[in-house]
Amino acid sequence: MPTKLNPSSGNAVDIESHRVVLDDLMKLIDNRSTAIMDFKDLMNPKNNLAESLKLIKSSRKAHVGDVPAMDLFLKLEAVANACGSDSDWWKVLGEITESTFIALLQHKYGQVPLQEKTVILENPQGVEIFNLEGKSMDAIVWDVDLDCGEMHEVKKAIISRVGDKGFGRKLQLLAKFKKLAMKQSGKTNFIGVSTIFEQSRLIANLLESNFSIKERDIDVLGRDRIHVWLGKKYVGKAS
Repeated sequence: MPTKLNPSSGNAVDIESHRVVLDDLMKLIDNRSTAIMDFKDLMNPKNNLAESLKLIKSSRKAHVGDVPAMDLFLKLEAVANACGSDSDWWKVLGEITESTFIALLQHKYGQVPLQEKTVILENPQGVEIFNLEGKSMDAIVWDVDLDCGEMHEVKKAIISRVGDKGFGRKLQLLAKFKKLAMKQSGKTNFIGVSTIFEQSRLIANLLESNFSIKERDIDVLGRDRIHVWLGKKYVGKAS
């Protein structure tokens, strides 16, 4: 097939370890609950563990009557209390963010996405055209027959990556891959970055102003476009 998905040295997220949180979070997303705004505030890079615990407690009080929201923040409080340091908490938040988009993709397509695969684009004769230099993607759903699908680089907050040269290089590779893949297959794909913290327009602005990557170059998915994105399938079947 023109696109090959190879293993990488990246560490896949154990989505089941966060299932108790994800089940309630999916309910909030399905219900378009305003509690999502409280959840996204936890991803703010300025928040340490102590500040996050304060936010969680105030969010529980703010959403009395919204059972999934109260359950979510109660469980997040337990998760936060189990963390021994700011770095432990930030790591868990990163895993929860990745797990959220993996769960959304699973909900969307009915199959578990691939994690931590690097991508090589080949022509119909099997000759390599382009590759991601061994850099892996956090979540992939790809139709090997139609050679189209979705590839997500998931971040807690895009703004925290400003100045990150490695992230900038990855964006350049994704932009080139998307252009070549669409030219070769003629299919529409989602190839880009996803987060709950920022809105899509802000992500696009951050990528253009800091990395010279325009919105037409790669796809961006912020919390404001999640329901539109869920309603648009790029894949006939996942592999």
